[in-house]
Amino acid sequence: MKKIIAIMIVAAMLLAVPITAQAASASLTGPDVIRAGDTITLTFRAGGGIVGCRGVLKYESSQLQLQSITPAIGGAWKVDISGNIIMATDETLENPLPDESAICNITFKVLDLAPGTTVSVSISATMTTTELTEAGGGGSWTKTVSEPLSDNANLQSLEVSNATITPAFNPNTTEYTASVPFETNKLQVSATAEHSGAKVTVGSTALAENATTD
Repeated sequence: MKKIIAIMIVAAMLLAVPITAQAASASLTGPDVIRAGDTITLTFRAGGGIVGCRGVLKYESSQLQLQSITPAIGGAWKVDISGNIIMATDETLENPLPDESAICNITFKVLDLAPGTTVSVSISATMTTTELTEAGGGGSWTKTVSEPLSDNANLQSLEVSNATITPAFNPNTTEYTASVPFETNKLQVSATAEHSGAKVTVGSTALAENATTD
C-alpha cells in the first residue's frame, strides 16, 4: 500500500511541473541611419516553435525601390518569394525555429528624399506552429532620412606647439615638414575640421632619428 501511495505522489508531482509554451513571433530589423541614395538591407525574422511562415511586405514605392529579396535560411527550410509575399516552410515539420531566425534579407534603394522624411517598411505575418495552429504577428521598421554626408574633408587649423611646420598651414596643403631639436621625441599636434560635423583623429606623433612621421 505504501509503494502505491509513493508512486501516486511522484505521478502527481510530474503532472504539476509547469510547461512553458513557445509564442510565435516575428520582427523586421534594419540600419539605424539612412540617407538619400543609400542601399539598405532589412532582415525579416520569425520563430517561437514555428514550422511555417507567410509574410506580406509593405512599403512606399515613392520612397524605396525594391532591389532584391534573398533567402537567409537553409536546410530543410524552403523560402518562396512571389512579389511582396514571402513563404517559408519546414517541409519535414521536424526543424521548428525555437527562437527568431533570419528568414530573408530585403534590399532597397532609398530614393531622393529630403532629410527629415520618415520611411517605413512592415511585414504582416501568419505563422504555423508545431501544433499546426496559426498565429498572427509581424514587424515594422521606421527611420528618418538623415542629412547627406559632406564631402568637405579640409582642416580648419593645424598646429604643432613644439615645432614650426613648413609651409604655413593651408587647407589645400596635405604635406608638411618640421625640424626639431634632437631631444624632442614627440610632436604636440592639434587640428580642427572645417566641417562642424567632421572628426579629426591624430595618429602617432612619436619621433625616431632619421625617420618620417605621417
